Parts: sequence; structure tokens; C-alpha cells
Amino acid sequence: LRYPDGLEIEHVVQPSGTVFHGADGTLHIDRDVFRASHPDIIRQPLGASDIHLPRARGHHDDWLAAIRTRTDPIAPVEVGHRTATLCHLLNIVYTLRRPLKWNPGKEMFVNDPPAERFMDRAMRAPWRV
Repeated sequence: LRYPDGLEIEHVVQPSGTVFHGADGTLHIDRDVFRASHPDIIRQPLGASDIHLPRARGHHDDWLAAIRTRTDPIAPVEVGHRTATLCHLLNIVYTLRRPLKWNPGKEMFVNDPPAERFMDRAMRAPWRV
């Protein structure tokens, strides 16, 4: 899946966690897993000019703190939206059991009315938009 800004996301079935592929190797990170394709990647400390990620208390606590302090959460809203979209798309693919073509700019399936029906559902009365 490639977004208009060049971000590319690929779904690979694995036990859990996240895998980052970079020019110098691969990192696999999970709650209690931190592995690298080359051990030197892990051993090398981050420099002052390297990207340092904030330490989170957990998504729920971070979200509540952002509401209370009117600051941005650690995970930007756009990242959360993209992550949720990818999860929904994977569920639709698993349900239909076939490849689908997705237009990330329009956030619609390409020429696929059966798949597009999964993108919304009828609201129960008395709710409406």
C-alpha cells in the first residue's frame, strides 16, 4: 500500500510486533522483543541528532493526558487513522478472500462495489448523519 506522500506499508503475517526495514538492516520490536538483523544496530547508542522517540505510558493514558493538557498525543491522529484503515482493509481482504485494489488518496476501493460495501453500514434508528 503506497500513500500519496510516498509512505509504503506492507502487511506480513508474523506473531506480533512491528518490523522496520532500513538501509542498514531490519529491526523487530514487540513488547518484550528487540531483535536486529545485525546485532551492531542495537548496540550502537543513538546520537544527539538521531530521532529519539518518547516513552509512552500506554496509548490509553497518553490519549487521556493529551485531552487534559490539550497537547498532541505521542501517536499523531494521522498515524492512528492510517493504522486503523490498514487493519480494516486487511479484515475486508480476509472476509472476501481475494486481492483488492485500494486508492489511498481517495480512500476507496478501485472499481470494486462488493468491497466498497464494507466501508460503511446503515445506522440504526434513530441515528442518522
